[in-house]
Parts: sequence; structure tokens; C-alpha cells
Amino acid sequence: MARAIREAVILAAGLGTRLLPLTENRPKAMIPVGGRPLIDHLLSALRDSGIERAIVVIGHGGERVASFVGDGSKWRMEVEYAIQRTYSGTADALRAAEGLLREDSFLLAYGDLLVGAESIRSVLGAWDSSGGFAVVGAVEVRDPRDFGLLIVDGDSLVDLIEKPEGPAAGRALANAGIFALPSEIMRFVSRTGPSERGELELTDSIRMAIEEGHTVRISRLNESDWMDLGRPWDVLEANKRVLAKARGKVEGEVEGGAEIFGDVIVSEGAVVKRGSRVEGPAFLGRGAIIGPSSRIRPYTSIGEGAVVGNFCEVKNSIVQRGTKIPHLSYLGDSIVGEDCNFGAGTIVANLRLDSGTIKMRIKDKVVDTGLRKFGAVIGDGVRTGINVSIMPGVKIGGGALIGPGCVIYNDIEPGMRVFCKQELTIKPP
Repeated sequence: MARAIREAVILAAGLGTRLLPLTENRPKAMIPVGGRPLIDHLLSALRDSGIERAIVVIGHGGERVASFVGDGSKWRMEVEYAIQRTYSGTADALRAAEGLLREDSFLLAYGDLLVGAESIRSVLGAWDSSGGFAVVGAVEVRDPRDFGLLIVDGDSLVDLIEKPEGPAAGRALANAGIFALPSEIMRFVSRTGPSERGELELTDSIRMAIEEGHTVRISRLNESDWMDLGRPWDVLEANKRVLAKARGKVEGEVEGGAEIFGDVIVSEGAVVKRGSRVEGPAFLGRGAIIGPSSRIRPYTSIGEGAVVGNFCEVKNSIVQRGTKIPHLSYLGDSIVGEDCNFGAGTIVANLRLDSGTIKMRIKDKVVDTGLRKFGAVIGDGVRTGINVSIMPGVKIGGGALIGPGCVIYNDIEPGMRVFCKQELTIKPP
């Protein structure tokens, strides 16, 4: 007998501390990739998989999610909202949605995933055919320490280890953050206590079901159709994946003497001014202005109303809404928040002098990105004076102000004012 699932729960309430400063003023689900918020991609994948109704669990910045998604009619879905008030883990988030569930079974997805309909259908298909208590999406990753490690016997789940510690153990199956669950799971959720991390983990609830003798299956997902956005450089990779699938269209204006190559989306009201060159895949949002005489290189997303002015170059970057990079600046492999303003000659470097891999501080640890080219992550409302240089791997918090001529090697906290002390030697002729 078929067990079709038509209802989904999206967990979109997390604080996203590993993605700071991108999440200072927005939840992870509203980070733009390929010109659209992450939750837009997820809702589209759910719709294309036959999901008709979604419950979105919101918390930090939830009003931005609700304002964007609304009632779900844009995706031809019904959407309701639950509020997680304590940020106490995934089981706590699901518990917040319990009162809104209508069906005997539902799909659950983490809100910081970039997934295609193929992955959603894989989990739903396994649920429909397996007859098991639940299905957990599984994906092979290089290092399972940032995920839940899955211990399996064939296609049956034996155990789950939430974010295992210790040295990397090589490729392994990880919890992909997509589950097909019966409403009966709430019986285990209600009994779930704090983990060693002090959170109420859904993986612990599922482990309890296994220990009671329930069969939990896994559905192996294709890594190319799934991505977790846990760290800032993941956001750039997600943007690249989305743009690689995009098809170019020009709804705005491309002035005479401007050049468009490849799949470039020029949204309504956007202008590519004379002498400029835009190389696809790339996205230019509504009202964006490029040039004159600037270059946009592949895998770049320019947000609504953003300006990349005279003689600038932007490569493999995300520039968010309202930001102005007016003239003589370079931005490489970086993410810039909303409403920033770069002084003339601002350079964001993306390559170490020794060509080593770029390191970045995430929470209290310095993490090797594994990338030779990676620039800076800049929060909302940052302003730089003329001739500022920002080194690879630097994070600059929202509202920071950096004075003319400064070279920034270290992270800057939100709201800080940074100025260089200059010593002049003045001699008579």
C-alpha cells in the first residue's frame, strides 16, 4: 500500500553562528545563492517532489523568512509557521511544529540545505517502498565531523553519532538532514533529553526508536544534488552550483559597447553600461548597475540595486542588495553583505603570497578552508575608505568602518571603527 507524503517540516530557526557575519541580520535560510534565498531553492525542490504543505519553524530573523515566503502561494503550496523560542536543538524545533501537523507522516528537512528534487524524491521513494518506521537521507562526505555520522548495515540504520569528535576518519556516510517520519516519532521526541552538547537532538529520538526495535532505512543521496551550507565558503560553492545550472536571459538593458558572454541573467531594471564585460554564468539582480568599463567574471551574483562602478572587477563573489563598489576596486572569491559602501581602490585579496590554503576563524577555531583562492566575508553596512586592502580569510562584522589606506589582516568585530596611524616625515627642500 502506498504511503505518500504530502506534508513537510522545514527547520529554519538556527542562529547560524558558523556563518557569521552573514547571519548577523538574517537566518541561514535567507542567505542568497544564485540570486535567490536558500529557502526559495528548498521550497521549489519540495514542490517539484509533490509536497503540498509546509510548516516552517522560525526563530532568529524569522520575520524575514515569513515576509519572503508568505502563505506559500508563489510555490503553489500552503505554508504555516511555528516558532522555536529556545534554540535547544532539532528535536525541540520539531516539537514546536507538532501542533500544526495534520498527516500521519511527513518529510523533515534542515533549512540550511541546498538540495534538488532528486534528493527529496529519493527519500520519499524509500519511505513509500520500504515499509520501515522512518527513512534517513544519507550522503557520503569527506569528513563526517560536521555532520551526524550514520552506522549502517546494508540499507538499515544501526546508529547515529551526532557531530563525532576526534580526527577525520576519511569518507563516511553522514546524516543529510532529510527525513521521512511518522507522526509517532513525537512519542520519542517527547522523551528526548539533552545530549552531551546540551541540545535536544532529533537523532537521539530516532536512536530511541531503533533501540525499541523499529526499522529505520537510509536513502543514499547523490552528493552533487545535496549540499550543507555550514561555513562561509560553502555559500560560494552553493552559489556556483546554482549558477552553473542557470540559463541566461536579458530583461534589463545592455548598452552599446557592453559585452555579455555565456549564461548571464540580467534582471529587469538592471543596466550593463558601455565598456563593461559580464562573463557567465552570472546573475544581475533587479536595478543592479554594472560599469561603465567594469568586468564581472563567472559565478558572480550581484544583488538588487547593487552597483559595481567604473573600472572594477568582481570574480566568483556574492554582492548583496544595495551594496556599492563604485570605482577602481577588486573583489575576488568573497561575500559582501547588504548596503555596504567601498571607497575607491578597495582591494579584497583572494590569494596568499605563498599560495597556501586560506584559513578562517570559525567560532573559536582557526579552520583550513582547503582553498587556495578565497577572499573575505563582509557583513551588512560595512564602509571602507579609499585604498583599503582586505587580506584573504578575513571576516568583517556588520556596521564596521575602515579608514583610508588600512591593510586588514585580522577579523573585525561588528560596529568597530578602524583607522591607521600615519607618521609623516616633512623635510625642508
